[in-house]
Amino acid sequence: MIAIALSIILTAQVSTVCDVDDAVCLRRELLRKADEVDHLKVELVHKDRLLEITNQENNINSSNLAALRKDALNISKLGPRWYESPQLWLGIGVFAGIGLTVLSGWAIGQAATH
Repeated sequence: MIAIALSIILTAQVSTVCDVDDAVCLRRELLRKADEVDHLKVELVHKDRLLEITNQENNINSSNLAALRKDALNISKLGPRWYESPQLWLGIGVFAGIGLTVLSGWAIGQAATH
């Protein structure tokens, strides 16, 4: 009889210890999960901010693109650039022709004297 009573008491104590351990484990798990939730909330706020910044950049890029298109249309109305003008290339051609003629005459004169 004493053995049965002792067995019941020991079982009750072990059960209480297991319940306390389970409560501690559950409390730890609850705290860990709460930390995970907090981390996920911070991550969500960060991603929302990044999304907001990206949307702002897209809006800026869209407005810049519209301005660049407008500028491109205005530039095409202005006419050719200075380096595209026919007068410039005519002048360069004349100077190049004169230079080549002088250089050829000098080379022929050198070849005739030697």
